[in-house]
Amino acid sequence: MKKVLLFCAVLLLCGGCACAKTAKKNNEMMLLFNIGQPKEDIMKAMGKPVKNEKYTIGGSEVDVWYYRTDCDLWDWDDDDLTPMVFRDNKLIGWGSDLYLREVEYKSGLK
Repeated sequence: MKKVLLFCAVLLLCGGCACAKTAKKNNEMMLLFNIGQPKEDIMKAMGKPVKNEKYTIGGSEVDVWYYRTDCDLWDWDDDDLTPMVFRDNKLIGWGSDLYLREVEYKSGLK
């Protein structure tokens, strides 16, 4: 029984280390991006997003890609993700405030 508990603890710690490294890398990478950059540049630098969403708002295609930027080991949810918002394949910004303003309110989600 002790071996099982020890094994579970080690797995949790290793998973936490990987999560923290990914979050740190993603935060650092986001500081390097510029408004107007193509989606392809972001994908090359950041890799595949954790999740994504697609909308049509005002005749424009809007994509939202989510990347892990925080790591709460006890509660993995969307609060640990930062949205990157693209309109017509160009980065218009990132963060929850931008998402609320550009996606939720303009699309009628809120």
